[in-house]
Amino acid sequence: MESILDQLVALQSTQGRAVLASIVHVTGSAYRREGARMLFAADGTQYGTLSAGCLESDLQHRAEGVLQSGQPAVHVYDMASEDDFTWGRGAGCNGVISVLLEPLSGASLPSYWQEVLQHYAAGITVRGLRRIDQQTGETRGYLVEANGVYSGSLGSAALDAQGREKLAAFAGEGRKGKSEAVDGEWWVLERVQPKDRLFVFGAGPDAEPLVEVAALIGFEVTVVDHRPARLRQELFPRARRLLDCRPEQAAERLAVPAGSYAVVMTHSFQTDKAWLSVLLPLPLRYLGVLGPTLRTQRLLQSETLPDHVKSPIGLAIGADGPEEIAISVAAELVQRRRA
Repeated sequence: MESILDQLVALQSTQGRAVLASIVHVTGSAYRREGARMLFAADGTQYGTLSAGCLESDLQHRAEGVLQSGQPAVHVYDMASEDDFTWGRGAGCNGVISVLLEPLSGASLPSYWQEVLQHYAAGITVRGLRRIDQQTGETRGYLVEANGVYSGSLGSAALDAQGREKLAAFAGEGRKGKSEAVDGEWWVLERVQPKDRLFVFGAGPDAEPLVEVAALIGFEVTVVDHRPARLRQELFPRARRLLDCRPEQAAERLAVPAGSYAVVMTHSFQTDKAWLSVLLPLPLRYLGVLGPTLRTQRLLQSETLPDHVKSPIGLAIGADGPEEIAISVAAELVQRRRA
């Protein structure tokens, strides 16, 4: 989802045009749930996916019509059939998916998306609630909550209170998206949060596949090393930032936001030790140290590792070599992110 939001930010800056396709309701099972999105740019480029390939061709055709009309539309796909004469082409997924298609222009985004993207760009998590007509796809009001502050156009005080109640109930579920059908409308609730930040300390060759995979799964990656020869964009094309920094320079040159993820993999015992002294006091969501547990215990001079410190890093899948290790570490990052 994060890459879709990045594309919407780019749409604003270029004043381009696109159609945003969002799953707003699912009955039964589906490949993706409420809150999943994909974007159809005016030049035909597609970003993201809503299915395993069953819907995208039809959605592309319908998106072209929405671009021409300038009006939103709702399309319902019955994926339950096992034959090849209904949508899903015999997928047998046992689900009915309702997809909202919204025409968006960077020159005049709807107020809801303006507010969401403003908070997203500022690194602030928001919860949004929209009332959407099930037939026309028209948004009839919305609430956006960021850091306890509400804004939007739901209208009456009663609706505003009802919307806040639904947002409060949604907050306890920890889900990205949810919808409820009420009197011909969907109350579509969603959580939109900035990319999680991953800091990789060490720019060795084994860091290259880790940065690649982590960026692909939605992390904003910063690579930190003190060797300019290794801090090259061609080695880490998906990294957001390459930072030339030693541990003793961290106070002046490095800012690690609360809740970030970090992996220490410099392959130098003394450098790893110095970076851990910088990172341990920080409120990190995850701190992984490459190497066996015994080595990390020596680094920390303790037989007990803090709860948020993982060593060895990666899920135990029997990984061998940089690429497989990168996959195991990425899987562990996803596991921690979803916990």
